[in-house]
Amino acid sequence: MRIIYHRAVHVIAWIGPDDQYTQKAFGLNETIVAKTVHADGNFKADAGTIWSHHLMERMGLSRFPSSEWEALAKLFERPYFRGLWVVQELVVFSGATTWCGPFSVRWAHIEYIAKLIIASDWLRALQEVYGVKVRPSFVQTIGTCKLYFHETQGGPGMGLANLLISTRRFQATDPRDKVIALIGLTKDAGNPIADLYEHTTRHLIAADQSLLLLLDVEDISYRQIHGLPSWVPDYSVWQRSSILGFPFGHSKYSAGGETSVSVRWTPRSPSLMVDGICHDEINPVSTNSLDNSPIAQTFLLQCLELAGPLLRKGSISMDAIWRTLIGNTGGGHTPSAREISIPFPKLPLAAERPQPSLSEDAREQR
Repeated sequence: MRIIYHRAVHVIAWIGPDDQYTQKAFGLNETIVAKTVHADGNFKADAGTIWSHHLMERMGLSRFPSSEWEALAKLFERPYFRGLWVVQELVVFSGATTWCGPFSVRWAHIEYIAKLIIASDWLRALQEVYGVKVRPSFVQTIGTCKLYFHETQGGPGMGLANLLISTRRFQATDPRDKVIALIGLTKDAGNPIADLYEHTTRHLIAADQSLLLLLDVEDISYRQIHGLPSWVPDYSVWQRSSILGFPFGHSKYSAGGETSVSVRWTPRSPSLMVDGICHDEINPVSTNSLDNSPIAQTFLLQCLELAGPLLRKGSISMDAIWRTLIGNTGGGHTPSAREISIPFPKLPLAAERPQPSLSEDAREQR
């Protein structure tokens, strides 16, 4: 959302349909701006000024109290100004226009009036006459956030902690939005999105008592959100491939049978701990990389050739290499295709006999 508002040509702050107060409120708003914003520093007001008919007339403003001031007070009672999601749009885009029904005024003017009412202590008079629901302080907070946001664009950015404290009075229907709605305004050293993805994945694994979600983890080269633990999918990108392979309706990894999943997370660490039974150990079979041929049998021959010395020494078992190869060379199918499993029993016999390295031509022939 931050990028959208940053690139926007125009932003409209729709504060709701108009009522009997709107036209007078916007009219007084523009009058105050016109009479005070170009006062060359000579404009001075305090809590007593608003009560003086003489001083108000001198400044070209309506007497207080009046229907115009009541309308302005009603303007600052509108729930729009208390909504947390509006903070981002009004902070990032500095030239928004405020619309209420068919009437409009620059957002900067609404912001100016809010600051003036608070700085001059006219707010005390407005609340005394029209009630405590008159709250221009919400608009002032948005203006303060906007000031800091644009000052720190080239630096460390706004701290999320300060934003959370400043906007605690703002309202959001979903409590999670109290954080999510502010993420676009911060360049905090932390990573709220990564934290959110991690907590979501933790909840799903614990609630479903299943590790199938690990199949949704993509290769790191596809990730856009940095700082994610290796077991957390990046939900912001399309999953082109899976490190563990897609299940396609089959239970590809089910050596544990119906054993319940036992997982835990270490304190102050993103590590996922899974309890299991040690069946075998994986040993390195070669320092050479393999050319993963699309022909399954050729690939198996390459693996067996490299593993031959270890097989003969008894360092690894044929059962272990069989399970490893069948589990990872299924061509996207689970269980592995029949053409892989049928010829495999014949291959150990060849692997157990010393034989010269396969040439490229021999590999192609096989």
